[in-house]
Amino acid sequence: MPMIFANSFRHHCQTAIAAILAILLVPTLSPANAEEEANVGKIQMAYQLNLAGFRFARIYMNSEIQGDDYTVALTAKSSSFAKLYPFHGSTNSTGSMFQGEAHAVTYSLAYEIGDRARQTELAFVGTDVTEIDIQPPPGPPVGREPLLPEHTENVSDPVSAFILPFGDDEPDGPQACNREHEIFDGRHRFQITMNFIRTFSHPSTERPGEMVPVHVCSLKYTPVAGHRINRSSDMFDWANNDGVEFWLMPIYVARVFVPIYGTIPTPLGDAVFLTNALVIKDFEQETVANSQ
Repeated sequence: MPMIFANSFRHHCQTAIAAILAILLVPTLSPANAEEEANVGKIQMAYQLNLAGFRFARIYMNSEIQGDDYTVALTAKSSSFAKLYPFHGSTNSTGSMFQGEAHAVTYSLAYEIGDRARQTELAFVGTDVTEIDIQPPPGPPVGREPLLPEHTENVSDPVSAFILPFGDDEPDGPQACNREHEIFDGRHRFQITMNFIRTFSHPSTERPGEMVPVHVCSLKYTPVAGHRINRSSDMFDWANNDGVEFWLMPIYVARVFVPIYGTIPTPLGDAVFLTNALVIKDFEQETVANSQ
């Protein structure tokens, strides 16, 4: 059973986990619009990933913004619970904000799962991928949906796609959640669709004693190209998983939505993401919010 899950995990994680890490960690940087800069300089977050009630991994994010330019660095490492099939990985994205949207310049993903390792480097001009470097190089695409040149056009990387700013008027739940993202990660073109489910009140991180609206969103992965065509033998079928949910909480000092909780059903039990820490600093490195 563990080996079957590990094989499925290896095939899907370079796509699915990159998207999940992005949706969990990076909506924390961008200006509300092209003319107004965010009033924060650095955001740090820590998450815990539980699987079937056991701590499976820790995830950390460091982000910085200078003017319209942003950098996001994420790291993830398995806990002792996963020592039979250990993994760790990191992803980094740089880019600039234009008209309220993030446009990637570079993207990288490196990970090790057991004795297998891979590194991906991408370069962008506008919304098109101009350079792809994958080490070790992927083998022949036997049994995969063909990846064509047009699949690298009009896309974002798995990190930049999920920067979720809001302006002076906070959007309601449907405006916060209802989004579609076309993503290319070096080996796969896929679509992530988010939809609104409900809104509830939650204690504020930056305003002690106050309640803020938290929006619950669903997340759906749809493969487009580069994926294995027949995945019927896999335990974890990401494309047919309709139970993925994330909670988005507004951070008003940064005018962004931050995911504070997420759940993903798996055959081994629910994978649950929990926020352990959120630290926001301004350009003078003064702490303006701290939930540690």
